[in-house]
Amino acid sequence: MQRIIFCVVSMVLLSILLGPGGCTPAPDTGWRWKQFQIPFDVMNFLNGTGPHQFPVRDARVTVVRKGRQFEFTVFYLPGRVEQPKGRWAWMMVTTPEQVYSHLNGSGPSQRPAAVEDTRICAAWENDHAEYFIFYKTGTPVQPAVPWDWRKLTAIGDVVDFLNGNGPGRGPSFAVSIARIAALEKNGTLEYHLFYKRGAGLKNDVTWKEQKTSPGPDDAVNYLNGREPYKQPVKDVEICAVSSGENAVYHIFPNQSG
Repeated sequence: MQRIIFCVVSMVLLSILLGPGGCTPAPDTGWRWKQFQIPFDVMNFLNGTGPHQFPVRDARVTVVRKGRQFEFTVFYLPGRVEQPKGRWAWMMVTTPEQVYSHLNGSGPSQRPAAVEDTRICAAWENDHAEYFIFYKTGTPVQPAVPWDWRKLTAIGDVVDFLNGNGPGRGPSFAVSIARIAALEKNGTLEYHLFYKRGAGLKNDVTWKEQKTSPGPDDAVNYLNGREPYKQPVKDVEICAVSSGENAVYHIFPNQSG
């Protein structure tokens, strides 16, 4: 009985010290998913601000249009109590040129330096595309290798482009860093790749065959290597497209290093 009373008192004291939510178990290390309807809520979730206790450790963000609303799906690795709040901000632009101008610190964005850490997703809205850029603020260093972009319409071409395959190409053309946005434009599926490659970047990159998941639960099982999948991913890019009333997720795993 004394032991039970001690345990209860200890939990109460711990709760008081940690504040609301202090008794919440530490999150596990596997990938999870969560959905939002507005990008501001996505930003708060990434940062661990507003109603969210923990910032994310890593995340990928997708978006599809569902009726009159957007549906953002965040695939994320939970952060820790001791982890500082994130520095994520967001902006929306309507052309791919505006995206890479923002990433490179040029053009109308008027950023003082280029963006190093970013997540990009896109959806078609009436007669134009809307690109949602989630990026870390702070004092980034101007990188030696700028961001560029490429539009592709066949999913097999995306993997070939990432790996530097094709006529007149080779390992030196492999993409080291990629952010992939997908959107359906007038019935045609487009993949917009924002990428980096070149001297000073990792070049032993191996992008594997694309995986299509019919829902976020299957996508998370694939990322974590849970049944029926055998191997967790090391790095990944994810984009989403609408399929009827649901979203389908295109996953591009990178198993290098």
